Amino acid sequence: MKQSQTSRSSRRGVAYVMALILLALCFSLAVAMASATNLNLRRSDNLHVAMDAQLAAESGLAFATLTMEGVQSDRYWDGNTPDIMPIIHTHLSARLNQTANISGQPLPDAVDTNGDGLDDLILTPSIPLSGQGAFTFRIEVNQRDGQSSLPTQLQLRVTGTAGQASRTVAVLYEIIEDTRVLSYSVSSRPRMIICGNSVVEGEVYSTWTRTYFSGHYIPPFLLEPESTVEGKMRTVMSQEEFEQYNSGSAIEGTHEGVEHDEPSFTEYSTADFDTSAYRTQAANTLAASDDVQVSWFPDDSNKTRKFDRHNYQGQIFENTYIPAGRNAHFTNCTFRGVLFVETNETKTLGNWPYNKVRSHHWLQRDRHNTLSNNIVFENCRFEGKIVTAVPREFWWTKNSMTFTGSTVFDVPAGTDTTILAPNFNINIGDFNNGDSNSTVDGILVGGIVDIRDNAEINGTIMSMADLGDSLGSSIRHYGTNVGYYEGDVEGGYPQVTSHIRITPQPDNPLPLGIRKRCFARLVSNSYTEAAP
Repeated sequence: MKQSQTSRSSRRGVAYVMALILLALCFSLAVAMASATNLNLRRSDNLHVAMDAQLAAESGLAFATLTMEGVQSDRYWDGNTPDIMPIIHTHLSARLNQTANISGQPLPDAVDTNGDGLDDLILTPSIPLSGQGAFTFRIEVNQRDGQSSLPTQLQLRVTGTAGQASRTVAVLYEIIEDTRVLSYSVSSRPRMIICGNSVVEGEVYSTWTRTYFSGHYIPPFLLEPESTVEGKMRTVMSQEEFEQYNSGSAIEGTHEGVEHDEPSFTEYSTADFDTSAYRTQAANTLAASDDVQVSWFPDDSNKTRKFDRHNYQGQIFENTYIPAGRNAHFTNCTFRGVLFVETNETKTLGNWPYNKVRSHHWLQRDRHNTLSNNIVFENCRFEGKIVTAVPREFWWTKNSMTFTGSTVFDVPAGTDTTILAPNFNINIGDFNNGDSNSTVDGILVGGIVDIRDNAEINGTIMSMADLGDSLGSSIRHYGTNVGYYEGDVEGGYPQVTSHIRITPQPDNPLPLGIRKRCFARLVSNSYTEAAP
């Protein structure tokens, strides 16, 4: 009996111990599970914070690249490339200063971290996001040109923060010369007329805004039904301004749409040209000819604008300077090197001399003067470039170059220009014969450039004349013509069919005599994630 009680007591003790052990195991398991849960929660919080930081960085990058849009320098001459960092600081200050983004404070000055006298870092204050997190962005120089010590490449770094976490992303910008005008087939400050079976392989661009002037409807574009623009038609006008006088109804030919509100970065003025460097290359002065005949411009029908022309036939000219007043007519001639055409650079449209002469009716007759050049090239070949002095304002009868018959520009590869004639009236092709053929390679700059008859243009046509108010209601007769247009001169001419093709060459350089600009362009596929 006593032994049986002892046995039962022993079993109860073992069960007690086992229960305690199980209880301890359950407690330990509960503690472990609680610890694991806390760890997972902490990991989840850390991941959430890290994701918030990443989102802050990427949101900041989108904001920063948007803020950087439009960074470009003022115009400068060759050899005077500006430092882009002060330009960027001014640009960012205009976008950010006194805004809630940086709490109404001014953007801190750029700093020189290398001690070389050139600022190389712009750092914004912290910019809060609407939710959790904030970001800063910094712009720093990664590369400098070895000759000028000016930036050629920039890095935009954005660091996003959330709690104790931070993430940094970066993109690159390259500082390049602004040659965007060369991406257009036609860039025109006056209105633009495209007609006569013309094909424009590329986009056309107009800064014309005087859609209605002096009682006349003058749309920026006239695209006739038989003509084609294989690209966009771009205007600086808003859609509302463009449609106010039904400008769209003047666009009847084939095109890829009209883009409004384009920036006016391709609008050049007289002050943007200095052709004196080419003048020094034209060492051989064109002598006066023994063959001088009276000529009328643009043809013999009106006999209102008289010129005493010096005639030259079948000659070869190399690096030639044409003094003002020659008003030459070249037939079957070849030109090599630089052909420089002189004219007065100071007179305005209102003080060119002219006479009004009474004959059978009132006529406006230009005086014989030595101040300008109205030149005709007939069946000529050019193995170089044509450059002119820069008249202050556009007067189409005084300063003009007309290319008739078969005109060939055999420009050497890498030549920076074919025709650089600011504020000159440039006519390639005959007005009313329909039998001229022209081949042109390179940029063509004129006050107004007209291409008629049959032509193959590999380059950009740029008309830069500011027609202003001095022309009055006659302003409606002026415009960049591609192809024959019967209404381009009052009274019209007999119908002539043109076959013209224009193909831009965006990789060509800008001519030496044009003031340039540089701008910051985002490098595609340059996004990286970096250490803060």
